[in-house]
Order: sequence, then structure tokens, then C-alpha cells
Amino acid sequence: MPVARQLALVFSTTECGVAALAANGEAEAYAHTPMRGATSWHGGAAFDLAPVPHMVAELVDQLQSGGWDLSHPGHLGQAWRQHDLAVVDRAGEPLLPALSWQCNEATAEAERLNALPLFQDAVGVIEPRFVAAKLPWAWATSKAAGGPLADRAHLALLSGDWLAGKLTGHTWRLSASDGLCNGLLRQSNKALATEPLAAASSLLGGGLDPALFPPVISSDGVVGTVDGHSLRAAGGAWRAIGDALDGWRVVAALGDNQASAAGCGAADHDTAVLSLGTSGTVNHPVPAAASLPPDVLGFEYWQDRLRLLMLPDCGGWYDRFLTHSGWPAASSRDHIMLNQLAIDGAPMSIRLENADV
Repeated sequence: MPVARQLALVFSTTECGVAALAANGEAEAYAHTPMRGATSWHGGAAFDLAPVPHMVAELVDQLQSGGWDLSHPGHLGQAWRQHDLAVVDRAGEPLLPALSWQCNEATAEAERLNALPLFQDAVGVIEPRFVAAKLPWAWATSKAAGGPLADRAHLALLSGDWLAGKLTGHTWRLSASDGLCNGLLRQSNKALATEPLAAASSLLGGGLDPALFPPVISSDGVVGTVDGHSLRAAGGAWRAIGDALDGWRVVAALGDNQASAAGCGAADHDTAVLSLGTSGTVNHPVPAAASLPPDVLGFEYWQDRLRLLMLPDCGGWYDRFLTHSGWPAASSRDHIMLNQLAIDGAPMSIRLENADV
């Protein structure tokens, strides 16, 4: 029976999975289940967080049914959809579905933030999918809908931070990895951008009060240990998780770009990772002290940084590829089918035609 030393949860747009590595480093496994909870909130793409414990409990059961021993606590990591925003009350319960990377409703907020020198100089250029733009949009939208978040919100954080808090008995932290690439931290020192956030909150009518964000934790930091007692008290799927993972050390969550770079082996300053698909990125680890151009996003990458360059034409290439492929998935955007086609494909046969690279 393999004894698990490390577990890594992944929450993508289409799938929830867990990777397990044995204590001897020789055995590994991957269990997965379709992502559940896709929804919308006032026109913005979102995910209901209520199914999360059920999916995690299902994955844990798959591992145990496959003969894995989880009774020797190791480290539990997470990778989440980038820019997944959770807003919670004092009990740690979500007040709205988690606004995902596909939520691009906050165009006006992004424009106003980018026109505020104090803010842009500290955190970089903002896009509508970033938490710094989405949170004020959600604030204003909830007020207009008659259920203002201002009356109920206790904390704003990333969905991975929310799950880490729930697992550890409400130890709330803001992961520097995702916080940095969401316009919440200073690019210069990875600390909460307190003054710029306060100024931006005043400009936009609320939603970015620095007091809304928990203390920042580095991407290699341990948030706490899985609190089996509190999870068993919560009942339901949380109880099953508490029974199986009591005492496991929960590491700060990574966003999908950082996690994919780590998984591809970008562990030095000479390696770059190219990601192609519905969006295109080039990820390159750089020293923490390196200065980045204003149009380049910087993520925390353990004690260094991860420079991310966007490939603006990648989405268009992908759409044209689907359109001309003749696959049924091209019209339906059946993500499960697309994932399987990618798995079955031959990456070495891919060619770039008429592309300036």
C-alpha cells in the first residue's frame, strides 16, 4: 500500500483532480472528477463553492479505494483557476459565487484603476478579470440589486485561500502568488498595496478597503494544518475530509499559471514555459529583485518571481483551429472532449504556419 507524502489539488474550469506522491517517491496517482458548480452572477461567469467539499471528499475516496494510505500527514497543495474571487461572511461562508477568470464585467472599473497613477505604479496594469477590478464591480452590483456586500462581507480572498481557511479551522491568508497577479500587492515587495487600495476604494465607491484582505502569505508558506475536529463538526463532506486528512499541512494556493510552470519544471532562471490554448502565456522565473516592464505581470514564485507575458493572438489561433477542424467540439465548446483530443494528440506534429515567432 503506497503511503502518500504529498497531495496536490487542482480546480480548473472543467475538472477537479488530485495528484498523490508516495513517501518513497516511487509511486504516484491521479484521481479526477468533472468540475461542478459553474454558474453566473449578474451576468458574470462564476462558480458556486458549495460543491467543493463534495468534490474533494470524492477524490480522497478514490485514492483510498485505490489502496493509498493517507494516515501519515504530509503537505497538501492547491492550484486554482487564476483570478477566482471569493467574498465571505464572518462564518467563512461565501456571499456570492466565486467570480472566475471568465468574468470580464468590470471593464469600467479596470479603466478607472489604470488611470490612477498611485495604483498602477504600485500594482501594474489591471484587466477586468483581476480581483482589483471585479471586487468593486461586485460591490456596486450588489448595492444596485438591494443586497449590498458592504453590510455582510468580512473578507475578500481567492478561492484557493477560502478552501485553505476552511480546511485549517478558519486560518485566513491571502496567497502572494495570486494576490500579486490580481492587483492587490505591490510588485516591488509583494506586500498588500494598502494606500493604493484605499485610494482606489474611495474612487470606486468601496470594495477595496485594505481591511477586507487577510494577511499575506508567501507561496511556499504553510497556512496551517487540516483541523479534523472543526471539519467533523461541520458535518457532511467536510466530515469525510477531516477524517481522512486530519493533520495534513496546507500550503498556500497557487494560481494555474504558476502551478503549470512549476509542474513543467521551471525551477531556474534559464527555463521558460509556453502555454497555448484558449489563452497563451510565456512564464519565466526571474530573481525576486528583478525589475519588470510595466506591461508585464509578475507573480510570486516561491521566493523568486514569475514573469508572465501574454500572447495576444493565441486565443484567435485557437478559435480558428477549432473552426477549421471539423470536430463536433468546435461548435459546442465541449471542454471534456477538447481535453481528450489534446491528450490523444501528437504535440510534436504541431506546426506554426505564417507565424512570426
